[in-house]
Amino acid sequence: WDEMESQVVKEWTANAEKKARREERATISLRILRRIQANLPADLERAVQGVDDPDRLNAIVDIALASASIDEFRRATGL
Repeated sequence: WDEMESQVVKEWTANAEKKARREERATISLRILRRIQANLPADLERAVQGVDDPDRLNAIVDIALASASIDEFRRATGL
C-alpha cells in the first residue's frame, strides 16, 4: 500500500511542478510583452496563459524577447 501511495504522491508532485513551470514561462512571456506595450489585449494574455506545451512556451519567450511590437509577436506566434 505504501508503495502505491508513494507513486501517487510522486505523480501529483510531478504534475504540480510541470504546471508551476508552465505558469512561470507564461508569466515571463507576459512580463516581456508588457515592456513592449503596457496594456496587453486580454485575448493575447489568455492565449499565452493557455499554452500547455513547454517547448512552445520557451519559443514564445524567445519570440517575445525578439519582437519590437505586439503585432510582430502575434505574427510570429500566431497568437
